[in-house]
Amino acid sequence: MANEISVQGRLSIALSGTTATGTKALTLSLTGTQFMSDVQSVGTATEVVTFGDLADIRYAYLHNSSTTATVTVAAAPTVLQPGDFLIIPPGSTAITLQSTEASTDVHKVLTET
Repeated sequence: MANEISVQGRLSIALSGTTATGTKALTLSLTGTQFMSDVQSVGTATEVVTFGDLADIRYAYLHNSSTTATVTVAAAPTVLQPGDFLIIPPGSTAITLQSTEASTDVHKVLTET
């Protein structure tokens, strides 16, 4: 098969009759057979994102499920505010997370190249 991976991003702003939109979509082929989706509970200490049997991560979707805690993502120097999400090509399997609260669920969807 081909084109098994679909990555989409869109940001749209409308204010005082003016709009701005950025949209990008990618369709890629999965050359391997590995991908995963699960939830990782993140604490206040820095911890590595678990990748299971995946070896070469192409894209990582991370969603902070909390309504109060922020989560710092080290592979993409950013902070996920409550409810925020992020799709990144991490470039390695070294993504770390750290929460402002003792236990914050982060939903992960990961795919190999």
